[in-house]
Amino acid sequence: MTAISASGLHVHYGTTQVLADCDLEVPEGVITALVGVNGAGKSGASEMRGVWR
Repeated sequence: MTAISASGLHVHYGTTQVLADCDLEVPEGVITALVGVNGAGKSGASEMRGVWR
């Protein structure tokens, strides 16, 4: 069973594109971390899916 599923995510901050066509699927019961440099789109992707809200 899938706990989180997203496909085709795009995130822009002004004219800067930080995510392009990003897909993510996390199975239920699995601990997953989004890791990347500052500005890579981790928070943007999470906020779009309502994970951090």
